[in-house]
Amino acid sequence: MSGIGTKKIDLGDGDFAVIFTEMKHGTKRRVEQITRKFLVMPAAQIQAKEVDGKIKTDFLVNGKVTPEEEVQAVDIDWVHADFTEATDAMILGQVQDWSFGPVDQSVLDDMAEAKREALARACDAEYGAVPLPGSGGGV
Repeated sequence: MSGIGTKKIDLGDGDFAVIFTEMKHGTKRRVEQITRKFLVMPAAQIQAKEVDGKIKTDFLVNGKVTPEEEVQAVDIDWVHADFTEATDAMILGQVQDWSFGPVDQSVLDDMAEAKREALARACDAEYGAVPLPGSGGGV
């Protein structure tokens, strides 16, 4: 892969993974596709009215006037969010090679959980948390 460097991650017991040193666009796009379904758009409405000759904007959340700084642009459905799927997609997209065999979902599924978590932590340290759609970064 031209233009992107790699870094070897020691996973203990002689196991290793070689990850890319930059987040690849395709990986970011796949992770965003997974996380997109867990984003909750706010139920906020904007209402403008004239007060003393000036336009005043109110933000209504569930019909209640709410200060602008309390209106979240987007929220996460933490009950249904599956960040394991998103993290797996990030691992599979960013690992160039590892000592476990081919870099694919079946090998990742058979990996000891401690190794998978160590690899996920290494990815978090290298790229930041799992990226959300339109965020340009991670959670």
